[in-house]
Amino acid sequence: MPAIQTGRLLKFVGAHTYSENLDSIGICLSGKNNFTLRQFEEAGKLVSNLMYAFNIDAKNVYGHNHFTSLKSCPNFDVKNFKNMFLI
Repeated sequence: MPAIQTGRLLKFVGAHTYSENLDSIGICLSGKNNFTLRQFEEAGKLVSNLMYAFNIDAKNVYGHNHFTSLKSCPNFDVKNFKNMFLI
């Protein structure tokens, strides 16, 4: 199985975060609390590439739970992820 699988194409509006879908990109890691180092490394590369492609600053990278207290995802510390894995 490839490390990264494409879901909805970027040209289509996502359905990941209520009221934030028109100008955001949703990314999902398989698992809940048992992510691997490789998942974090690959997610870091993907997010870094998307940041570059769409001129997004790291301050505009959030976890789903930033927008709603009804969600726990991404189930890891986003600030720590950004410090460790974003290029």
